[in-house]
Order: sequence, then C-alpha cells, then structure tokens
Amino acid sequence: MSLLITKTALTTYSKLKIIAYILISLLVIVLAVLQPIDRSPIENKPFYKEMMESMAEFELAEMAINDSIPSQIGWSSINITPSEPELLIGYKPRGPYLQVHDSIFVRSLLIDNGANEVAIVSLDLLLVPPALVQYLEQKLPAINFDINSIYFTAHIRIPLLAAGSIHLQANLSLVILIPNE
Repeated sequence: MSLLITKTALTTYSKLKIIAYILISLLVIVLAVLQPIDRSPIENKPFYKEMMESMAEFELAEMAINDSIPSQIGWSSINITPSEPELLIGYKPRGPYLQVHDSIFVRSLLIDNGANEVAIVSLDLLLVPPALVQYLEQKLPAINFDINSIYFTAHIRIPLLAAGSIHLQANLSLVILIPNE
C-alpha cells in the first residue's frame, strides 16, 4: 500500500513540478516582453529629429519634362470575375465559389509626363500572378513600354481566387494596354 502512495505522490509531484516550470517560464517571457508605453511627443524622439534634418537636406532631382507634349493621365477598371466557378483560397483550402458577393477588379492608372510613362496596376488578388509578369515582359517591348515602369499592387480580400486560375489569367491579359495580335 505504501508503495502505491509513493508512486502516486511522485506522479503528482512531477506534474506540479512541470506546471511550476511552465508558469515560471511564462512569467519570465512576459516580464521580458512587457515595456512601459512611451507617450512622449514624437517630436522629442531622436529618430524624428534625424528624419527631419535629412528631409531638410533632401533635394528633388530634376525630371525630364517635355513642355511641348502635355501631361496625360489615363485610368481603367475592369471586372475580371470569372464566369465559371473557380477555386478559392484564404485561411484554408476551399472549393469553388457558389455565388459572387463582390466582383474582382483590376484597376490601372497610366501617367505620362511627356518624357516618362508609369503604370500602376492594382489587382483584387492575393498576389500578382508570375505568369502575368512573364507575359508582360514578352509583350511590352512591342509598344516601347518598360516592365520596370509598372508598379503592381495586390489587395488581400479573403476569400480570393487562386492566382493560377486559367480563366483569371485570361481575364488579366485583357487589362494590359497591348495592341490586338
């Protein structure tokens, strides 16, 4: 009987010992991570003063502007929601969507100051499909446009279509300003 009590006591003691180690470890982590909140004005911080000094010394480089050609801006917004259900991605793998709550758009802005052209392309996707970038790298030289002059952004909206979708890539190719082949 006494042997049984001893084994039970040892087991209980071991469990308490493990719990104590866990609690002490958590306490050490909490004490190491917690810091008082600094509510002093940002203007008094050293990094702010350093940033303001560097901004005071900053000079904008002159851009080449052709005064004989007026600046131009163009924009577009195209709905690229596939007509057929596609697989969705997000927090976990999902099947095809059942209905469309919000359409998926690609919005673009093209700015031309007479000397330089820049495009901003915003996709309602999780990421910019690499196949789209490769396609543009091949097609843009035909219209004298540099891929480095395009700034892509992808906006995360959950759930999203998988960027590798065939229908989605076909719809994305409609957005880019490339002459019909």
